[in-house]
Amino acid sequence: ALFEKAPGVADGFFCVDRRTLEILCQVCADRESSIRNAKIEKERRESTLRESGIPSQFWYVDAMRVNPKLTKWIEAKAAGSLIICGPSGSGKTTGTCYVAKKLCETGKRLRWFLAPELFSAIAAMQGEALSVAEQYICDLNSSGTLVLADLDKVRLTESSVEVIYGLID
Repeated sequence: ALFEKAPGVADGFFCVDRRTLEILCQVCADRESSIRNAKIEKERRESTLRESGIPSQFWYVDAMRVNPKLTKWIEAKAAGSLIICGPSGSGKTTGTCYVAKKLCETGKRLRWFLAPELFSAIAAMQGEALSVAEQYICDLNSSGTLVLADLDKVRLTESSVEVIYGLID
């Protein structure tokens, strides 16, 4: 018998076969190793997504929540500049985050920003020294794919238009 009822223990079992015990221990060790490796992989993936700037609420968006036509269209256009417009709730942010996440997972360099936050940061830098802001914009331009969400929420001023053209030029 592989297992035998333990005397005096309700619903308790003990192993009487040494080889079976060794196999069970190995299965447990393999499972622990698999769990540990999955955690390491998850931490690596989350670190990449964190560095990209993709909002954490979109890290685990799956294809089921994204309009497949929009996703295919974004993926096809991702090599060049792309402006996505649409009414609230049409899936613009979710779709771009999903595609951005997929790009990150394939090793593509990517930076994702909410435009109002980015423009506020650049405006603060311009107060310090113009060369700091210009260098930051150059760094963004060389960082691979740049995603700006909520560009419509940026108040258009002469300096913000200059920054926009600096980013997409």
